[in-house]
Amino acid sequence: MYDEETYQMYTMNEDAFTRFKAKELEQLRRARALYRLKAVALIEWGYEIKPLEEMSDDERSKEHRMLTQHLPKIGSDPFDTEIEVAAFVRGYYRTAATRFVENVTMNVNSVMFWKLLPFVNYLEMTRGPQLDSFMNERLDIFGSTTVKVYENLMEEDEKIAELRRRLKGEKDKLSQAMASINGLECSSPGGSGSETILATPVIDLDEAMDDI
Repeated sequence: MYDEETYQMYTMNEDAFTRFKAKELEQLRRARALYRLKAVALIEWGYEIKPLEEMSDDERSKEHRMLTQHLPKIGSDPFDTEIEVAAFVRGYYRTAATRFVENVTMNVNSVMFWKLLPFVNYLEMTRGPQLDSFMNERLDIFGSTTVKVYENLMEEDEKIAELRRRLKGEKDKLSQAMASINGLECSSPGGSGSETILATPVIDLDEAMDDI
């Protein structure tokens, strides 16, 4: 499902896409306008830009009057086209994210759990627990679930995680060293200029992980 989402941009849900795009455009234009007014000192730099849903009716009305009063003084935004492009991208991302979450959770419930049913039926005959209670017993994902529970479930083996961190650190050091060497080669009297390129060593993570 992830590969399908990252293959290309696609949606037939134009209504949702239009709503998300309009919402993102509204938020981006509002934030952009407030920062432009701050930059020219028409409003205080310390003015807090809150999410609209966290503002009271009085706060929203006051901000609207402030924007209506001051924005004409600084003219149109020279980056309005870029703002529209950003709203298009963000609107599509929200559309795709909503679809992805819905599809994954539906697939888990209708496909993965369905395949588990014979095993669950066996458990019901031998031990009696229902699917939810069995899942909760093994994964602790029902009831007062916290973010930490899901982080623990998604976390990879600690040895592999530590090896990944160590190899990443070594790779960063090697990349910096090779960049320095290339710089010295290019700047040395006998160097061949930009034609001298040293390849950065490749670390095979799979092979390295097989050693642990």
